[in-house]
Amino acid sequence: MKKNQADLYMEAIDKKNLYRDSISTKLQRKTDQLMFNTFITKSMYKVLLSKKPSRIIEIGRGYGMTNVMFCHAIADKGTIYSIDVRGKNDYIVKDLLQKFPVAGKQFENIFINEDSTSIRAAEALKKECKGKIDCIYFDGKINSWSSLKKDLENWIPFLSKNCVMFFTSPIRAHDCITVMIDEM
Repeated sequence: MKKNQADLYMEAIDKKNLYRDSISTKLQRKTDQLMFNTFITKSMYKVLLSKKPSRIIEIGRGYGMTNVMFCHAIADKGTIYSIDVRGKNDYIVKDLLQKFPVAGKQFENIFINEDSTSIRAAEALKKECKGKIDCIYFDGKINSWSSLKKDLENWIPFLSKNCVMFFTSPIRAHDCITVMIDEM
């Protein structure tokens, strides 16, 4: 049975060779460090295949592993809004999408290069977004309750009632969410 590009992409994540043979040697040296969230990425992929979200917000693009996964998991027609203060790694996402192309889908992959906690990021999304968000992924500054709270205040108004939420680190997210519940 012939494997599709999404299956090949997930295998590349498993084999820790996602960035090899395609980008800079500097990034290749970081591959093992970057693969710490392999389990999270694959788990999200399985959930999203069943949910088929048409609008996704990604907070923190980093080196693009989850962004490319979102491109493969999104509904047949949809939009990914990727918010990251740094735009310097955007070429890596484009390289990965050339290496693992998405077939049979019409989607936009919109990069918003702003701090996710800033009002400018929310205003940029308001201009671009045509409907409620079905999935949000917090891969940004979930190292403190105050930064997660700012993100939640910015993005909750955009979320649908059935929005799926993911966090990079369940442990850090649990700590922050516990504080949030205690404050309510």
